[in-house]
Amino acid sequence: MSERGVFAVDRGVFDHPLFDDGREPLTKREAWLWMLAEASWRDRQKNVAGALVTLQRGQLLHSIRFMAQAWRWSKSTVARFLDRLEREKMVVLKSGTPTGTGESLITICNYN
Repeated sequence: MSERGVFAVDRGVFDHPLFDDGREPLTKREAWLWMLAEASWRDRQKNVAGALVTLQRGQLLHSIRFMAQAWRWSKSTVARFLDRLEREKMVVLKSGTPTGTGESLITICNYN
């Protein structure tokens, strides 16, 4: 994104009561940071509807509905935001899983 460098942020920042009263929707920046925090930091497997799905480093797997609830956005707003991230080449989206669930596999570009 920039040449200004990086910094580490504890993934628990989204759960801290000082920063989240459970009422306000996330900003676009906060939603992006949430996605970075949700992304796998190493290859791992996730149980989805009884089947194991392998997530590679920098990938997350969630439904639009789950993200809408977490961000306190509408489903259509989440979908438009993800489409915009894909157009900007910040993510690669793949809808659905091998088990046929409504989850989207999101790969964050340049995660490393």
